[in-house]
Amino acid sequence: ILWLGWFNAYSLAAKVAFHHAGYAVSHLSHPRHGYANTRFAIRYINPVRIIVEDRYLRERVVMSQGDPADALLLLERRLNENGVISITATHTSRNPVEVPFLAGNIRLAPGAPSLALLTGATLLPVFPIQEGVDDFSVTIAPPIDVRRDVSRREGIEEAVRQFASLLEPYVLRYPGQWRGWHAL
Repeated sequence: ILWLGWFNAYSLAAKVAFHHAGYAVSHLSHPRHGYANTRFAIRYINPVRIIVEDRYLRERVVMSQGDPADALLLLERRLNENGVISITATHTSRNPVEVPFLAGNIRLAPGAPSLALLTGATLLPVFPIQEGVDDFSVTIAPPIDVRRDVSRREGIEEAVRQFASLLEPYVLRYPGQWRGWHAL
């Protein structure tokens, strides 16, 4: 499981990097992904961006607005097939996990660590950063330890804490590229 830091470059640079490295990635996506979240934009404008990204994916798995269960079941199936999935670390969840971050707290969706716990898949934090005009880096950090010797909720919270601590230096170094300020 590639758990993507929500930086400007997450959307395309990370997908291109994984594709060029030979990975066929199934990416979890929100119906509002793109340039704007109005009904008009979702239908007519956002597909321009999505079409370009989809060139570099095995598939885009879109969550339904009301129930993400079907999307998560498909991602679980891909992991059980030994596939690679990616999930962006955002706050979009009915039950986000809140952990310490910078001088306060951050809320993150528990989907990535939950799937890692459920399937035994490795959870890799990924930080896509724009270094220059045409220069991007996609850093894959060492795996997050998703503990199975504690309750499910405690294991997920610990994984989110680990991710948040790895995220902090990137946010401090590239604050203008991080898209998660409203998740604090």
